[in-house]
Formats: sequence, structure tokens, C-alpha cells
Amino acid sequence: MNRKNLNIVPFFLVLIPLFLVLNGMNQFHGLVSGKSALSLLAVLVAAVLIVYFFISKMIRNQAKAALMTAWLAVLYLFFGTIHDEMKEILPSGILSYRYFLPLWILFVIAGILLIRRSPAGKNGFNRYLNILFFVLCLYEGSRMLLRREQKADFFLPTTGEDNFIHAATKTARPNIYLLVFDSYLRPDAFRDKFHADQENIDSFLHGKGFYVFSKSRSHYNNTTESLCSVLNMRLLNKEGYFNKISPDQSYPTHLRLIESNRSCELLDSLGYTVKNGSLFNLKNQPSPFRQPYLPNNKALLLEKTLPNKLVQDVFPLEWIVKFKLSLLYEPYVFGVRNYNQSAGAFLEKVLSARATGPEFVYSHLLLPHAPYYYDGNEKETAPSQLMNPEKYPGYYKYAGDQIRKYVDMILDRNGGNSIIVVMSDHGIKDPEEKDREIEYKNLFSIYYPDKDYSSLNDSIQISNTFRLIFNKYFGQQYALIRGY
Repeated sequence: MNRKNLNIVPFFLVLIPLFLVLNGMNQFHGLVSGKSALSLLAVLVAAVLIVYFFISKMIRNQAKAALMTAWLAVLYLFFGTIHDEMKEILPSGILSYRYFLPLWILFVIAGILLIRRSPAGKNGFNRYLNILFFVLCLYEGSRMLLRREQKADFFLPTTGEDNFIHAATKTARPNIYLLVFDSYLRPDAFRDKFHADQENIDSFLHGKGFYVFSKSRSHYNNTTESLCSVLNMRLLNKEGYFNKISPDQSYPTHLRLIESNRSCELLDSLGYTVKNGSLFNLKNQPSPFRQPYLPNNKALLLEKTLPNKLVQDVFPLEWIVKFKLSLLYEPYVFGVRNYNQSAGAFLEKVLSARATGPEFVYSHLLLPHAPYYYDGNEKETAPSQLMNPEKYPGYYKYAGDQIRKYVDMILDRNGGNSIIVVMSDHGIKDPEEKDREIEYKNLFSIYYPDKDYSSLNDSIQISNTFRLIFNKYFGQQYALIRGY
């Protein structure tokens, strides 16, 4: 590459998207497949070059068109990153989108006008940008190649969490079903808060032979932390490791720990086939669904781009409906509903097929988590009311009907010879923020084929789910996690 090419050819139009992808691959290492990253890179490069083509046709100056395209690409692709970095140096009031967005638009326009009025080809900006983004890409590429996994204390220490204490028997391997209903409040807490005595999912589960943990309480009030703890059979080291990193680092760490979780690893060693019907990727079992709730794979690389950041922070579902932003309806207004339909269809397909060996089936439904799409009679909620907390009780009843349906299907399929866990990851957020405790009151119930629950008590928490299963059915001696 000679100096003339550096001065003339705008390599940075390709290097800018490449830097975004490489930087994201490092931030979310292990969570984005190479194929997905390459396909995203191709789309981004094509989009940038198309914008460059049209601008160059409009202003009839390729050098300035390249600079304008680079300006727009950087401000579009790195909007969220720039906004987050400014939090460290600017007053929070200025960073309110009420002020920040108009200033951002003026910034974009000012940059374009400055480039438009600058002398063509005299400022050496092509060479500067080519070198800058080449160095940045080289740095990110080196980070990828030289990365070394460091051991960290992600979890609090417990007894016997790393090894099988006894050789596990393979003679009796019942199918295991983990059904997670997101934000399903513990039944007694629901009745107390909403004065709705008619909704008794605990009575249904008792009637089917389940043990219902009437004092269950999740250790966490969010999905990723809760499932990370459940699947790894341990509590997160929140006062240690996770207290030292940013939320932007915590989320991908949770995803990695879920993907490589200990429970699936042990079940795989016991000959179980893992069937993933959740929103998380598991090892060799990626999530088969798209959903707007928790990004995964290449969607992680686009989290800080302008449209995604605005949808997260500025345009919640209510605003999308209010201003009739129809292009956002399908992915954002109805995205969770579509996910639930796909996850339900996946579970029904699994239950309708004949098992050829022991299976572990993980199904995670985002209900009765908001948006509240249906009432208790399965009547659709008006789009303007989807986030109305008053709609939660109706959607709670709808979710209870789904629990009844899937429990009956599992029992019919296996004749009761299955381990079934029906739980929620956490409770609900109090809209008035007066009752924080309700965020942790979750549903937790378990079905054993022999219905011998003599070793259980009502206060056991969901972090012990697989400790209970491995102890009872695979001869282990895991100590139970206690306390909140």
C-alpha cells in the first residue's frame, strides 16, 4: 500500500464497519459466531458503499463524499458508545435525550456542511482516516488472536460444586423438563397483591402431584442472573467479581456462563440430549428463536447503533404505539408475542415426538412478562394497553392456562415418569416501587416420578433446582444453597 493509495482510496469506508465487528467480537467473545459476524460485516460494508455511491452522485466529488459517508457511519454505528462515554465528562442534564438528540442532529449537519465547504483533496483526511482505522482494526484483531481466558471467581464458593462425588448411575434416567415462565409471581403473593383468590395454579400443581415451594424466593430480580444461577447451581459473586465490572461487561458474562452451564455439562455426560427452547444459547444448542428482549449472536454487535439505542432508551413500546411507528410494530411491539408463539410451538413439537433416549428440555416463555398481550379469556389486549400494569392479572391467568396445558402434555407423554420443574425466574416490579420484595417472590415447583418429597421444605430456592435433581436421581451429595 503506497502513500498515493492512502491519500486517494477511502479504505476507511470498509475499515469502519470492520472495526465495529471486531470490537464487538472482542466484547462479546464466544457469543457471536464467525458466520454471523461475516454476514453482518458484508451487510454493513454494502450499506456504507451504497450511501457513498449516492452521495458522490449528488455532490459530484468523491473525496468529500467519502468523508461525509465516514462521518455518517461513525455517528450512526457508534452512537451509543459515544453517548455512554460522554456520561463520564458531561452533566447528566445535557445527556438527556431531550437536549442530546437536537444537539446530535446539529452536530451531524455541521459536520456535513464543514466537509462540503472544505477545499477538496487538500486536507489529507483520507490518509489520516485510513491509518487511524487500520490501526484500530489491527489492535482489535490482535486482541482476538492473543486472547487468553482468565479464570475468575464468577460464583460464590459452595460445597462439592465442581465434581461428581459419586459415580452417577445411568440405569434410571427420566426425562427432565425445565419450564420457565418469566415474571410469574408466586401464587400466594399474587393473591395478596391483586386480591384474586380464583387463580390457584398451586392447587393445580398439587393436584398433579407436584411439590410447590410456598416460600420460594429468587436470589435475583432479573432473568440472566437468575438463570445463570439456576443452571450453574451456584450464586453469583456479586460483591466480588461482578462488582468490579460494568453492566456492559456483566451481561455478556452471564450469557457465557449460561451457554457453558454446569447442569447441561453433567447431563450431557449422563447421556442426555439437550433440547433448547429458550432465549439463551446453550453449548452446541443455540436458541432457535428471534426476540427483542435479550439480544444474542450478531444482534449484540448492533446494540450501540443509533436505532437500537433509541429504541432502548427513547422509544419504549408505548411511544412506538402512540406515534404509530408501524415499521417497529412487528419487531418491537409484537416481537415478544411472536417469540412466545415460536417457543410454545417448539415445546409442543418436542412433546409430540417420540424420545429415543433421555432428554433435558428447557423451555422459557416470556409470560406473564410485559407486554401483556392477552387477558384471562385469551382476548387480545389493545396495543395502547400492552404495558399497562393493570393488565398483569389477566395475563397471569393466561400464563397459568399455558402451565396447565404443558404440564398435562408432559404427563400424558411420559405417563408421569419424568422430572418436571415449573418455575419463574423472578417476581414482578411494583409500578409504585413501594414493595421491592415482590420482585423476588417467584413460582417454584417440582414433580418427581415417585412423588417422594420427604427431603424438601417450602423455603428451598430455585438456585438448588439441579442440586435437588442430581442428589435424588444420580446419587450425588450436593449441599443445598441457603439464605437470600
